[in-house]
Amino acid sequence: MNKVIYGVTLLLLSSHGMAAGFDCQKAATKVEKLICSDSALSQLDEDMGIAYRNKRASLYGVKRQQYLVKQRNWLKQVRNKCQTSKCLIKVYQARIWEINGQKAPLPNFRITKGQGYTVCEAFLKVLNRTPREELKSCGLPNLTDSGFEAVKFTEVPADQTLKMDRKYYNLRNFKVPYEKVKAQRANRYQLGFYRIYTGVLTIDGKQEPVIQVTQPSASCYMLPKGDYFTYANAFRDNWMTLSDEKKLAFAKNAGVFKGYTSTDVNLTKRSLGSGELVQFRGGSYSIYISRLRSKNTTNDWTGKNRVALYEFDKKIGKKAHFERKKRCDYWYNY
Repeated sequence: MNKVIYGVTLLLLSSHGMAAGFDCQKAATKVEKLICSDSALSQLDEDMGIAYRNKRASLYGVKRQQYLVKQRNWLKQVRNKCQTSKCLIKVYQARIWEINGQKAPLPNFRITKGQGYTVCEAFLKVLNRTPREELKSCGLPNLTDSGFEAVKFTEVPADQTLKMDRKYYNLRNFKVPYEKVKAQRANRYQLGFYRIYTGVLTIDGKQEPVIQVTQPSASCYMLPKGDYFTYANAFRDNWMTLSDEKKLAFAKNAGVFKGYTSTDVNLTKRSLGSGELVQFRGGSYSIYISRLRSKNTTNDWTGKNRVALYEFDKKIGKKAHFERKKRCDYWYNY
């Protein structure tokens, strides 16, 4: 068995929350050996580590440090005094229940921003009925009977593709002049690498036309659990060597990246960004699904799904533009 003992690594946490890995092959104490030799205890140790990190994620400053001290004290004064598996099971279960605030298993996701808002609570139900393996960075979860509907888009006819693409390209304010990339983009549209659509969003009670362009992207790949930077760098380097045809084949399973812009030139360019678009009770929202990638403690965070729901609004005045503001944030509990 080659398993990280989360309880022991927590004991090694610094004041900044960094952790050192501890291999079961190096287990030294009786408690460590008991955990490593018993699959039930190993699972409890992992469950407790997950519960600890989830709770710690919402704490900052003094509260975070106090929580760290409390966990260290539990390890020293409670867990490490056990001499039997029965004792360890009992104290682990008690600690997990104490951290989670309930005996029943936690749902997949919990709200970290937007508690009490109807749209946030409604989308939480969608997330918690969706198996984690079905979540994609580029794709929607099952919205059936949820109150959410995917925004409908219509593909632009072939004879209008490049005309609309030029408009999209200029609105997005890409730095390279369109004429220099026109031939490549035309070839990619012919291949199906790029596809362009038109649709309508409801923003500030009004119907607003938008252009959507889709394409395969490395960002649609959900990295496996482990050292994020190792996986990400290797995948990025490999992605750059792939032909358009291979990238397109990849997208059949991973989905495609979707970029948007408004067709109203009076609104700020690049105003809509990217993501999955949905309608809910007359409002338009953008869904962003990712795995945390910016934390230093990659072993703690890699493989953890994070979901955010952004609401579109329109400011009034001479500088009228679409504003995308975060309405809901969700954290994956396991």
